[in-house]
Amino acid sequence: MVKKASPQQLADQVKKHFDRLQDNMSLCIKYFAMWEIAWRDESLAEKLNNSSAGTGFVTLRSMASDSLLSAVVRMFEPDTKAKQSVSLSFCVSNLLNDAVFGLFIDPHLQIGRTDSPEYLEFMSALTDTSPEELKAQSDQGVERRKKEEFDPLKERLLGLFDILRSNDTYDMVQRLHHTRNKMVAHADLDRGININKATQGDMKRAFFLAWEIITIMRGIITTDYEDKRAIFSAYGTAYCLFADIKKEDIQVKANAHSFAEIKSVEFASTLKSFLKTGEFE
Repeated sequence: MVKKASPQQLADQVKKHFDRLQDNMSLCIKYFAMWEIAWRDESLAEKLNNSSAGTGFVTLRSMASDSLLSAVVRMFEPDTKAKQSVSLSFCVSNLLNDAVFGLFIDPHLQIGRTDSPEYLEFMSALTDTSPEELKAQSDQGVERRKKEEFDPLKERLLGLFDILRSNDTYDMVQRLHHTRNKMVAHADLDRGININKATQGDMKRAFFLAWEIITIMRGIITTDYEDKRAIFSAYGTAYCLFADIKKEDIQVKANAHSFAEIKSVEFASTLKSFLKTGEFE
């Protein structure tokens, strides 16, 4: 008979697995910035396609697409493959265990981190109303903190878990898996499976769904709330790369900084729209 893991053992597994998910998402962010610029910036495509750098641009665009697809698909592996890969489902399902959830939030309540402006801004972005600052350290105050500040996160995570297990998401992931296997991992194999090819919309929805789930888990498991710096850096790096291909070496760093600021704002706007409607502006 297999001994059932204790809440602490499960919490340790969740933390270790979440760290792997974060590492994978860090790669996804870089690939996403490169992919979005390469595929969706029509002015850039027109300039490069009509220049001697056109071949290099096409190669980079293909590499960004393949890399993003592979990195995104990894996160949607089932629980049974959690040991070999990374699985959002495995991490979320165990984190939603009441005993495991409590082990992560109790330290945050004890150090009073939930009074910080960063936390209030984080919660306001996820819920209609942000929690009020609480100073009382009594047991009643701690219980109130749990209810007002972490229940919304848990409810949000439960809702996302339902989406993660929905038929629509399953179909989307199947298309992504099939496209990855057919075009990237096993391009030479004919599996005889009749599944539609994934669209760019599928890849973008999967990325943003994973992004929101990981963002919420980060707010529960760690003391960080968002990955704005990573987004800024990814767009800035992508800009510098394409600017170098175009041989635009004048004020590249200054232009990259401005470009990264603009794209970071656009990313936040797109994410906000997606979280509210499930669609993109």
